[in-house]
Order: sequence, then structure tokens, then C-alpha cells
Amino acid sequence: TIPKARSFQSLATALPSVNSGELEGGFQVNGASAGENNFTVDGVSVVSLVHGNQRQDAVFEYLQEVQVRTSGLQAEYGGAMGGVISAVTKSGGNAFKGSLFHYYSGNWLRSNNGFDKRLVLDPATQNRAYFVQDDDQTSDRNEIGGFLGGPIRRDRLFFFGSVSPRFEKLTRNYLINNGQESVEVERDRKTWSAFGKVTYVPTSQLQINGSGLWTPDRAEGSTVGYDGAEKNWSNSSAAGLAARQSLGYEVPQWNIAYTADYTLNPTTVASA
Repeated sequence: TIPKARSFQSLATALPSVNSGELEGGFQVNGASAGENNFTVDGVSVVSLVHGNQRQDAVFEYLQEVQVRTSGLQAEYGGAMGGVISAVTKSGGNAFKGSLFHYYSGNWLRSNNGFDKRLVLDPATQNRAYFVQDDDQTSDRNEIGGFLGGPIRRDRLFFFGSVSPRFEKLTRNYLINNGQESVEVERDRKTWSAFGKVTYVPTSQLQINGSGLWTPDRAEGSTVGYDGAEKNWSNSSAAGLAARQSLGYEVPQWNIAYTADYTLNPTTVASA
């Protein structure tokens, strides 16, 4: 019920030994760097091999619980000198359960224009500086989706599925040639998040889970910050800004997990 972001990693900052900052990147646990944390979804590591941050997000609609460990880490988390943030996904049951949702955020919901004031050195005299407040720009962020879980075969076989695509659009207008010409650049980003899980319980002692998480990220268009002498001005050329419209990236991301838990006795469980 506390205010939080849409990804499970955001819960870590609620702990007293966790700090976050833009310069450090991500968040730090007990003084360790952001690259020394470990992130898992159903036991599968989702840590980037490039910079050590989490590579895949898991939205709360298909999470059963989130565990955050900041000290006393077990040997199975070797290499994690900061914290361990583990997400455990939901499973279907004998009753059908589902939900639909829609989250929206945009510039018209902000209490300010979203841009910080910037300090500009007078381009003519070079002997004075002044602050410039750039105008707000149009931005929309929509996340829609839902989940459904239930039985395939009562007491034995269950399913759970969720999908949550996110669509972001940013439009930025630039004044170039000393404010004489206007150029518009759009940035479209689509981030999909889909999860599926099948649970098989052949006996009261054995439970087998198979799941898949798919989170591709794609963006078209790229914007730059304002750097001219007046608000919304840019020192870039029209050709340079127009070329940014074709820039972008595509990151395919997915993982598949399999677990089997066998209850030997009320206090002992063997997992694979």
C-alpha cells in the first residue's frame, strides 16, 4: 500500500540501509556500488553483464512476493556484495482470478513543466550569465494490461498469464537559427512485458513449475537537451535534428525458468 514505482526493484529503497542517486546509478546497499547487487525472478538472474544493474523488470500484477536481503547473504548469492532483490511470481489455483488495469502519466498531470532551469552564458558579450526556463513539452505514458490464472485440471494442473505493454511518446520542439526556425522531433518507445506460468502438482509432495518472461524494449527517435541562448533554443542544425528522428534501439529480452520442489518432511524441501 505504500507509494512505489511499477517495478519490484523500487521496494529496496524502503529499507534503511539502501540509498539511491542519479550519479551513482541505481541504488546502493550498505555502501556497495549499484553494480554489486543481484536481481532474480523465480531464481533466474536478470542482472546485466555490462553494467551490473537489473536487465528485466517484473510488474507487480504477476508477483506473489518480493524479498530484499541487505546482509547475511547465503553462499548461493556469491558475487553479490551489495543486496539481493528476489521476485517470486504468482501461480494459478483452483479458482479463476483475473484483473485489468491502465496506468497513465503525462505532462498535463505534472505540477511544473518538467524542465530544470539552465544557466546560459551570454553568447554576445561572454561576460554575464542568466537562467532560462524552457517550455514544457508534450509527453504521454500509457501502460495497459491484465492477468488471468486458474485451473487446467483441478488440484493438479494450473496456469497463470499476464501481459503489460507500455507506450511512451515524447514530442520536443526546437527553435534553431536564433529562433527563426522550428523543428519537431518525436520519440516513441514501446516496452512489452509478458509472463506465462504452468504449475503441475502430480502428488502432494511434488510441485513442478515452468515459466517464461518476455520484456523487449524498442524506441524510435532520439531527443537532445536545449542548449541555446533562449528558451527552447538549440544550437543543432535542422539536418542534425531531423536525422535524430531515425535513431533508436531495440533490445530483445526473455528468460525461461523451471523449478521442482519435493517436500521430504514438514521441515525439509529439496529444490531443483
